Amino acid sequence: MPESQQPHLLPLESYLNDKVLSDRNAFPQRDDNYFSQYINIKNWLTDRHYTDADAGLATDGNRYTHHNLGHVNDVIEVAGSMLQIKKNKELLSGFEAYVLLVAILLHDSGNAEGRKDHEKKTAQIIREMKDVAGTGTQEKKLISKIAQSHGGTALYKNISTKDTITTLINSIQTTFSNDVTIRPRLLAAILRLSDELAEKPSRANSITIKEAYDLERSTHLPDVIHNLYCNIIQISIIPESHEIKISFDVDKNLLQKTFTIEKKDTDGNKVIGDIYLIDYIAIRLQKSDRERRYCNRFMGGLLHFDSISSTIEITDDYETLETIDIKIEERGFPDSDSGTSIKSINSRLDGKTLFDSYNEVTEHCNQKEKL
Repeated sequence: MPESQQPHLLPLESYLNDKVLSDRNAFPQRDDNYFSQYINIKNWLTDRHYTDADAGLATDGNRYTHHNLGHVNDVIEVAGSMLQIKKNKELLSGFEAYVLLVAILLHDSGNAEGRKDHEKKTAQIIREMKDVAGTGTQEKKLISKIAQSHGGTALYKNISTKDTITTLINSIQTTFSNDVTIRPRLLAAILRLSDELAEKPSRANSITIKEAYDLERSTHLPDVIHNLYCNIIQISIIPESHEIKISFDVDKNLLQKTFTIEKKDTDGNKVIGDIYLIDYIAIRLQKSDRERRYCNRFMGGLLHFDSISSTIEITDDYETLETIDIKIEERGFPDSDSGTSIKSINSRLDGKTLFDSYNEVTEHCNQKEKL
């Protein structure tokens, strides 16, 4: 690609370019330029999917937060920040950087056809790309599974589970041509946590924000609270101290209002209810912490985040009235009575069961000896 046509590159994209330039043999198809291939995929999706994503999401009447090219670039930027990619030149191989980047490009592209099951449309989109997506069938399968695992649910033994990384990336190929190896669960966890932490004001729908701050409005559509959350948040990744910092700037007038939210009742049906902004922030912080703990499971040895530190500033005309500090982390010694019983994992892990089993075998052998 001529220098004049080079796009502005984010740190993780520059990392891939450097890896391609330094050693083509570190990729499965040594004759392919994986950086040029990545740029072609990004351009193809920009032309056909990112521009239509927000329109596709609006088909059900909701004004979702943006799922366009800007959001994709935000996720790429967060992933690079988590990895400290400018400092750590060997955390990922060149091929792993390529797979991660393309999976990020694809993770929300299905929104152009509507929100429902958007994460499950990646394989279809890869097929539509044809040779633009490269020639390696196993590479495409791997990327599709990683992109799908960023959210939603997957089926395990006909049961729906949110543990998408374990379920989707199971018995998948990890060694490719040229003896190139890859860590798919690690990449899936990086994508998933990066997506969770890519919330920022530019992602919010401007019309819903105006509605949120309108003191005359007493009711809102459910999409307002989600967009408002993005509008007041700032997130920092501190890999050196294994910490995620999330801060909020909350106008005091917002505390005197209730917002509409869509929930699920005990039967799983959608119902409409009211919620205060602070309560919504608490729910979202809990969700971020669940994602932190879940993704840590697959990033061990390379990345690990021990806590989320959150600061909520209550303001009036840019003057701070109150600061609420929260630190979410595991504390204390694990309660021996909490969580899943070890014995429930396998019914054979039981003294009486094994006593009875082997007692029967012993008695049977003794009877045979007597005969």
